[in-house]
Amino acid sequence: RTLDYLFTNGEWSDDGAGHLSLLGADGVVHQEKWLAGDAENVIHAPKGMCLLGNRLWMADNTRLVSVRCGDGTDLRVISPPGAVHLNDMASDGTHVYVSDTTTGKVLRIAEDGRTETVANIEAVNGLTIHDGTMFAVSWGLHEIYEVDLSGQREPRPFGLAEHFTTLDGIEVLKDGTFLVTDFEGGRICTVSADRKTVETLALMPTPADLGVSRSNSMIYVPSLKTDVVHVFPLIAR
Repeated sequence: RTLDYLFTNGEWSDDGAGHLSLLGADGVVHQEKWLAGDAENVIHAPKGMCLLGNRLWMADNTRLVSVRCGDGTDLRVISPPGAVHLNDMASDGTHVYVSDTTTGKVLRIAEDGRTETVANIEAVNGLTIHDGTMFAVSWGLHEIYEVDLSGQREPRPFGLAEHFTTLDGIEVLKDGTFLVTDFEGGRICTVSADRKTVETLALMPTPADLGVSRSNSMIYVPSLKTDVVHVFPLIAR
């Protein structure tokens, strides 16, 4: 449950060998290296991603990288001061946010690069924004938090840490149900909208971040150590 597991397995090297793949809605790989770095436009080890306007943003170790969504061109880099291990990202439609798992900071980044800290959560990992509220998970504290984006109120824990091992990703469904991935626990879990009930939705090895497609009711979860993306249909209950 320590951060050593996260940062000593080769996924955080500034080696210029990172790339993004293009997948179809069914999970089929259309282009393995849709975006690959070169000598002028370096990509190391991209993690979390989000969209803001017509640009795709990604966390890349100590940098944030953004490109045009359609063709992956016009690569831009922002280096937040003091960044160590930038991890997941989310957007509120105006700014992008990124977690730094080592420093425990949730950073808000303007398009011009201005950076401010909106929350401090030890070992913060996954982020998501739902109906104007941010939610975050901690890898080391195995807890879920509600985050005040104004930065005026301390993050509020759900009080569910006993249910998890190392939390990685988080999303929220339309009905308020939370989806979280427990990396070392090997589970995708749901948390009820009232934040009281935890259930196992699926078992899989090393589930990392996750994405939800509401247009076709699918969940996409990468298994970090098996190089597989699992696709699950969302079935109303």
